Amino acid sequence: MAFTRTLSLIGLTAILMAGTAQAQPQTTATHALLVDYDTGEALFCKNCDQPMPPSSMSKLMTVELVFQRLKD
Repeated sequence: MAFTRTLSLIGLTAILMAGTAQAQPQTTATHALLVDYDTGEALFCKNCDQPMPPSSMSKLMTVELVFQRLKD
């Protein structure tokens, strides 16, 4: 499943880089956000302004620990 999402993101990036950004990409995801790394500009947004519940508390706690360790 993660492999499919990665391929979808690669495909979406390829579409936007090919200059067809005027046509909205199609995705089955309920939320999506693609941001330009250099400028921080949102290139694609699907329900990105709506709250989305976290997928699991263990993932959130893992991220918290990682960022604490990086800060230290």
